[in-house]
Amino acid sequence: METHVDASNVSNICKKVCNKWKWATNANCCPRGTRIMVGWDENIVDVMILAQTNQVVYTQIVFKLDKKSLFCSFVYAENHYKDRRDLWKDLCQHHSFMRDKPWAIMGDFNATLELDDTLAGSSTTSIATREFMECLIDVFSDAAACFLPYRVSDHTPCILVLPNVQRDKPKPFKFVNLIVDKSGFIEEVNRVWQTDVSGYAMYKVVKKLTLLKGPLRKLLFDQGNLHENVKNTRKRMEECQYELDRSPGNGELMTKLDSMLQMYKQAVQDEALFLQQKSKVDWLSLGDSNTKYFHNVVFESNDVPLALVEHYSNFFGSEVETPVHPTPDLFVQRLSDAKAQNMVRQVSDAEIKAAMFSISGNKAPGPDGYTSIFFKRSWDIVGQEGDPKSVRVIMGALNSFKNMSGLVPSMLKSTVFFGNVVDSVKARILDIMPFEEGVLPVKYLGVPLITTRLNYKDCKCLVEKMEARITDWKAKCLSFAGRLQLIRSVLSSSHVYWASVFILPKRIIHELEERMRIFLWTQGNRIKGKVKVKWKAVCLPRDEGGLGIRRVGDMNNTLMVTHIWSLLTNRESLWVKWIHSYRIRYRNFWDVPIKSNITWSWRKMLNLRPCIRDHIRIKMGDGKNTSAWFDKWDAVCPISRFITPRSIANAGLSMNARVAVIFANGEWVWPESWFNRYPLLNNL
Repeated sequence: METHVDASNVSNICKKVCNKWKWATNANCCPRGTRIMVGWDENIVDVMILAQTNQVVYTQIVFKLDKKSLFCSFVYAENHYKDRRDLWKDLCQHHSFMRDKPWAIMGDFNATLELDDTLAGSSTTSIATREFMECLIDVFSDAAACFLPYRVSDHTPCILVLPNVQRDKPKPFKFVNLIVDKSGFIEEVNRVWQTDVSGYAMYKVVKKLTLLKGPLRKLLFDQGNLHENVKNTRKRMEECQYELDRSPGNGELMTKLDSMLQMYKQAVQDEALFLQQKSKVDWLSLGDSNTKYFHNVVFESNDVPLALVEHYSNFFGSEVETPVHPTPDLFVQRLSDAKAQNMVRQVSDAEIKAAMFSISGNKAPGPDGYTSIFFKRSWDIVGQEGDPKSVRVIMGALNSFKNMSGLVPSMLKSTVFFGNVVDSVKARILDIMPFEEGVLPVKYLGVPLITTRLNYKDCKCLVEKMEARITDWKAKCLSFAGRLQLIRSVLSSSHVYWASVFILPKRIIHELEERMRIFLWTQGNRIKGKVKVKWKAVCLPRDEGGLGIRRVGDMNNTLMVTHIWSLLTNRESLWVKWIHSYRIRYRNFWDVPIKSNITWSWRKMLNLRPCIRDHIRIKMGDGKNTSAWFDKWDAVCPISRFITPRSIANAGLSMNARVAVIFANGEWVWPESWFNRYPLLNNL
């Protein structure tokens, strides 16, 4: 609420206006009376004041129902644009603290963001509007505001529309134990387990468990709301009992009551099993039902903290003094050779079954969401899958290939990689598969397969290879022209393959050019004072006075642009299809935002867009595949440079609109006022 109440009278006004609500003001920051008053219902939300000035109050709001929170800033800006500069600076600093947290800014900014926000006024952008636009950051470029009638107020309510907002992902699968006794459970497990899946034994198990999740979700859904089932069956049973009281000799009602009683008991049992699994306790009985009231009653006792302390005191033991060196007879008891061998022997199927059936049904599920109850009830179907000797299967396949083709795999060139494998299992695998143990990252076709950013250590081999070549050439008496020719034909191309796959680190680029520079002027010897011309001038084309040596960084960017060209032309490639499906999605390549959570390689590629933007033009054709706002289909394009996403949304046009959509029947479909506001449109 915007006010100009004197600080001495704030308390009385807030009590009258907010009634039973809590309130806060920025009276302490205002020399000419309170400017902002914030009130809230403490039964619904908790509000914490983070900071405040005379123009803004920063808060964090926590909703008590679901414990979700958001940051909200309440603004009442000064009237003069020079006084508002402190506000813009404040908001920009606060944005660095917010980052990707939900943040809403609301209030009276005393400035317009667009020319059409005012009914009348100047046709040019004012200083106040320009500074306001520079302050704001477009996180949701397609966002639009719908203003409602203002009625008796001088302010209008507004609804913020945020299209293309990512919704919460569905919860991970968790097997509910109660469905093992339901009709159709065994049938569904058997049906899915008969599915033909090719691959190794462990892959088959994982794939079938994944395929089974959908039918099991549906089976649980068919049971309905377990809590409502109890209420409804109880109500129907009570109604049947009332009817039987009025007609005690009615045999049909007696039969119906018996059926209702069984349904009620089953509903109560299902609810109890569900709550029992949810709470992971074994002592739950049907009477207490594990309700909130039951837990409140239990924890009202003052003996609970003492019981917890006593339990963990006995569990961890007490503190005693220990000698610095253990006594010689501390480890006299050792396992016999027979017992030691028994501990590392192969585990039998019977032992696996015994271990599985010894696990309590209410234990937490594994990463796949399945509890031990699932495997116990369906053991006759799923218990036969799995082969601990899968490594022997691989070796058998290699031997079959050798016998059929006559090609013998080279053991010296074969490598096996391990991830999170204990040493004992690793040793057994290496006994079966006599390959060398590899070290990550793996190299494929000469380049490392990594998921993180490329660092100096990954590319150091490029510098080492260049140094090795230069060392071989040192012993030869090469002229300046000979060294120049070797740099242009050999050294400048040694990194081309890597540069066509990755954005090379700046340190690698610097060291590669440093080696070439030293070799050119001193034949590889680091002698100071021999450099005649700046390296930047040396790398210019010959017709511009240089020696025609290509810069490593420029060559790297040029080769990476070929990937961008593949994306723009939709080249037939699996990588291109994946990028369009998971990275670009519904947006245009030129409009994809650079977010903090994207991969390093994708961010580097997006950062190249300003370098090539003005050099790529679209051949429009019928305009059905040409973006109206982001593609360069005319000399004044892209239009998004001078028309903001907000103006486009307010005009009722989509950010994904094509040229064929906005130009129909020989006329432009955008507002007529745009031709006066954006004169460049008249040149189309």
